Amino acid sequence: MTIAKVLYPKPIMSHTLKKVALEQVTYTPFAMVSFLFGMTLMEGKSIQDGVEEIEDKLWPTYKVGVVYWPIMQMINYLKISEKNRVPFLSAASLGWSTFLAWMKSEPGHIHPDHNSNNNIATNVKK
Repeated sequence: MTIAKVLYPKPIMSHTLKKVALEQVTYTPFAMVSFLFGMTLMEGKSIQDGVEEIEDKLWPTYKVGVVYWPIMQMINYLKISEKNRVPFLSAASLGWSTFLAWMKSEPGHIHPDHNSNNNIATNVKK
């Protein structure tokens, strides 16, 4: 049982909106930072590379997430029966994981200290 479900147990619109908002501002940023930073380290890159990955990709990823997940959560809390919520969220998570993998594979911005010819090229796509 999640904290959101304890605080807002009823399957009504006002409780659903509060649960969705609570999860978007508490869990989502932490999960995205963990994913981007952790995957960068697992690729054998440095901590600084992980920080740069977060700087480059957190905001664009978060913007998509705050559209995608509230829709999925609203459907889940209001339209899906309790017994079918796990399969529904599993399918939604598969779609989200596919998007995260795509975002992770996208080239980031070029940072001055990583540019081979030392041009100042921040915020330029590779």
